[in-house]
Amino acid sequence: MPGSSTPSPCTALLLVDFQRAFDDPWWGERNNPKAERNALRLLQSFRARREPIFHVRHVSTEDGSLLVGAGAELKDGFYPLTGETSDREIGETQLSSERTSKIGYGPEGGN
Repeated sequence: MPGSSTPSPCTALLLVDFQRAFDDPWWGERNNPKAERNALRLLQSFRARREPIFHVRHVSTEDGSLLVGAGAELKDGFYPLTGETSDREIGETQLSSERTSKIGYGPEGGN
């Protein structure tokens, strides 16, 4: 519920790929220049309401990828706090059954 401080069992924030590598000019012109600003506002709101937050990042295994080392690190402001879930991601998005059930997706979550 808007304005409520009680977490909803059906609400979670899933932050995907807010990583340093995506600031590299190699990716070309951004189509969403306000994405980080808007995501940080959502993150602040979810933290204030103690709603579930999941951080997912892509960590590549490909030679020459920008998504390794420092490039795979989360951008400033996006680091998980205690109690927030953080998954390292390799290749395509793959969340474990435990994680998908927490966010209500898949057989365990009823979708």
